[in-house]
Amino acid sequence: DACLVINIYSWNFRSFRHLRILNNMAISGKLWDSVLDAADEEFKWAVSRAPASTQTYIKPISKLFSLGVARFHELCSGNEWLDFLMEDESVKIIQELDAKLVLFLRNFCNDVEAMMDILPYYSS
Repeated sequence: DACLVINIYSWNFRSFRHLRILNNMAISGKLWDSVLDAADEEFKWAVSRAPASTQTYIKPISKLFSLGVARFHELCSGNEWLDFLMEDESVKIIQELDAKLVLFLRNFCNDVEAMMDILPYYSS
């Protein structure tokens, strides 16, 4: 259904100014619900098929995206939809991702440093 609605919208757009219609939740709210749900499912599927080393970094982002989609569905309640980033579960996911990225950078720097120690001994 979402794909059909997007096709209908795309045929009616004559300029980028018409894209502002998509910002009007009264007109396109159900469209965004469907598109975000589909994107969330596709993202989860792609992450599940990714190699384990890639999942280490992508899985937390996928969880945050899913939380964002769930929060988007609450948009009509009048809350700011990005408030979910301040909730305990989101903070925990962000901290987990941050720790993984810091560990990756430390290991990368150690590898570069080890390489630089060995590199001068190779003749050019």
